[in-house]
Amino acid sequence: MIDFTNSNSEVCIIGRTDFSTGIGAVSLAACELLSRFFPVSIYPTNSGIVDDENIRLPNGKEIPVCRNISDHKVFFYTDVLWNGEHDLNYTVVPKHGLRIAHIAYDSDEFPAKWVEILNNSFDVAYFTSRHLEAIAIGSGVKIPVGTLPIGLELEDLL
Repeated sequence: MIDFTNSNSEVCIIGRTDFSTGIGAVSLAACELLSRFFPVSIYPTNSGIVDDENIRLPNGKEIPVCRNISDHKVFFYTDVLWNGEHDLNYTVVPKHGLRIAHIAYDSDEFPAKWVEILNNSFDVAYFTSRHLEAIAIGSGVKIPVGTLPIGLELEDLL
């Protein structure tokens, strides 16, 4: 395994730090996966202020809390894309850099607002299941799409 300190990271995961929730598991999986190959930080989207300098993953690895999102080059968004008029978490994603959305959603059609957000605010979208790629395209998503399942903790089982 590559040993990164995660200091001066250029990859920012934007998501929940309450990893025990369903959507928080997506952020946790992104932290676990990406921190194995890149120095990363996390920009918390959960309600309330995260005062800690680092978030400790269940495996003990510490991920720095991002305080200045503009310094990064890659943004990996793992929160709910949009959940109503007052849900603006997606707006923290800057207009620069590589902007990746990892969407945990399952339906036979994407809401029009989600299609608009993906097309205007992201460069690529990854979905948790392959069948969602065709649904996204059929719903009007124009950016490249792909599949990235949510990572599972397998080390203890191997």
